Amino acid sequence: MGGSWTAVVIGIVAGFVVCYGYWFLERRGVDDVVGAIPVHGFNGTWGLLALGLFADGTYGNYETAEPLITGLLYGNAGFFACQLISVVVNFAWAFGTGFLLFYLLKHTVGIRVSPEEELAGLDISEHGVITYPDFVYTEPARPTKVIRMSEAIRESENEPKTGGKKG
Repeated sequence: MGGSWTAVVIGIVAGFVVCYGYWFLERRGVDDVVGAIPVHGFNGTWGLLALGLFADGTYGNYETAEPLITGLLYGNAGFFACQLISVVVNFAWAFGTGFLLFYLLKHTVGIRVSPEEELAGLDISEHGVITYPDFVYTEPARPTKVIRMSEAIRESENEPKTGGKKG
């Protein structure tokens, strides 16, 4: 591709794509704990588009004569259009096969674990060991019911008064 400056540009943009891609998915409630979609999906898309932009004819060519494969920055809009088509085809394949696979799994063997296994951690139920002993599930430290002071005062005023002596 166009020299070392293109590698720097592609790498910097890829860093932003993965970080903001992860943030984008988090904000929308997508459960991607390992960041596979930003790394492979978003950065894979960026890689295809970067090739369509920065290709200068020096790589992937087994010919020394024209026409060399060049990108949009070197005047070849056709190759960039091919890369855009490649993005669409890759998305359709990955989404389609993933959707079909998880649909079949969901309706045959299931894809969720029980709430108890989820709280205990899959390390224990799947492998029989605690992988992260510092992250063992315990009861919450804070109360499960929030009591406002104004409600507590009203409740104490409404409690029946008892005599002074017990016994």
